[in-house]
Amino acid sequence: MLEFLKKLFGLKKEDSGVYIPPAYTAHEKSKSTSIDDVLQESKSTFVAEESINITSQKTEPIKKSTYTIEEEWEIFEEKNLYGFKDENGDIVIPPKFKDADGFENGYAAVEMKTGKGMINNKGNFILEPIYEYIMFEENGFIQIEKDSLYGLVKPNGTIAVPVQYNDIGKFSEGLVWVAKDGFMGYVDEHHNTVIDFKFDWCGNFSEGLASATQYAQEEGQKDKFGYIDKTGEFVIEFEDYDEAGEFKEGLAPLSIDDKFGFINKQGKFICERIYHGAGSFVQGLSCVQLEKDGKWGYADKTGKLVIPYQFESTSDYIDDQEELNELISGLKKKYKLK
Repeated sequence: MLEFLKKLFGLKKEDSGVYIPPAYTAHEKSKSTSIDDVLQESKSTFVAEESINITSQKTEPIKKSTYTIEEEWEIFEEKNLYGFKDENGDIVIPPKFKDADGFENGYAAVEMKTGKGMINNKGNFILEPIYEYIMFEENGFIQIEKDSLYGLVKPNGTIAVPVQYNDIGKFSEGLVWVAKDGFMGYVDEHHNTVIDFKFDWCGNFSEGLASATQYAQEEGQKDKFGYIDKTGEFVIEFEDYDEAGEFKEGLAPLSIDDKFGFINKQGKFICERIYHGAGSFVQGLSCVQLEKDGKWGYADKTGKLVIPYQFESTSDYIDDQEELNELISGLKKKYKLK
C-alpha cells in the first residue's frame, strides 16, 4: 500500500529517502469510470450557448487490441487450488496453483508456494514463481518485485530490467525511470543507462519531456524544478512547484501553491491557476476540479470550463485509450463541443 501511495501522490521534498514522482495529479481514483457512468451521472441540462471551437491536436494513436481468447477463460477452484476452464466449461489448465489472475495478452500471473510467476496458455511457466509481486503494464511490460527490489519483464518472459531497483516506473517513449541509492535516472529496454542517476525524482516521458527535480549537491548550486528532455537537461524550469503532470496535446497541468493551471512547452501558463485538481488533455478537454473533494468538470485548451462540475469521478485514470476517446467523444457530443 505504501508503494502505491508513493506512486500516486509522490513524497514531499522534506521526506527522507528517494523521492517518488507523482503518477497523477492530486485527486482520488474512482473504482471505475466508463462512458455510461459519466454521461448518466449528469442530470444537468447545461449546454454551451454557442458552439465552442477546440483546436484539433494530434493525439496519441490508439493501440491495437491485444485481446486473446484466453481472456474468456474462467478461473475455478478445486480442493483449494486454482485452474482454468474455457468458454465451454472444459478444463484447459488443471487446478494446481495457490492463486491465479485472469489471462492478459496471452499470459496469466499465478502463485505457488515458492512465490508468484507467469504462465502461458499451456500452463507452463515462462516466468518462474519466485516473485513477491507481478503486475501487467498497459504497454505490455510486466513489473516484478523480489526482496523489495523491482524490475521489468518483456511479454515473452525475458527480463528487460533486472530486479535491482528501489522503485521503477513504466516504459514511456522507450525509457523508464528507475531509483537506486537515493537517486533516479532512466534506462532503456536493453538496460542501458540513457540518463544518469542524478535526479531526486522524475516522471514518465510524454511528448519528449518528463517532469523532474534535482536538488543542489554543492554550495553555490541551486535546486532545479521543471521538465527535462531525453538528454537529461532541463528545458523548462520553475523556482518550485507542487505537482507536474504529463504533456498531452502540447499542454501539461502544473500546480504551484496548491493551484493548477496549464503550461505550454515554453513553460508559460496559458490560463490562470484556479483549479484544485487537473488532468491531461484528450481531444482538447481536460478534467478539472475547483475545490477539494468537489465534483469534476472539463476545461478546454484555454483553461475555460466548458462542461460544468457534476461528475464524481474523473476520466484521467482510464488507461485504455479507445475507452477514453469514446468517453470524451460522448461528452463533446452531449455538450455540442466541436
